[in-house]
Amino acid sequence: SKIYWSKQQNDPYLYKQTIKHVRQIISLLMDLFMSTDWKGLPEPTTADGRLCPYSCCVLAWSAATLIETLYDLIRS
Repeated sequence: SKIYWSKQQNDPYLYKQTIKHVRQIISLLMDLFMSTDWKGLPEPTTADGRLCPYSCCVLAWSAATLIETLYDLIRS
């Protein structure tokens, strides 16, 4: 939605900065994604970001959101 919103503003600088920001976030998520045996994003976490004892190692909606964002980046 950040990419879509920034595109609607008709401000090339804002759009470029938004793409850069989203890529930085994706990069951090991919580092986390690749650092686990499960190759996914764990959830849920505590308020300080630690895994809950009974959290799921991978949830499909996290991967789906990441894939959708990558798709939007490719199309931008």
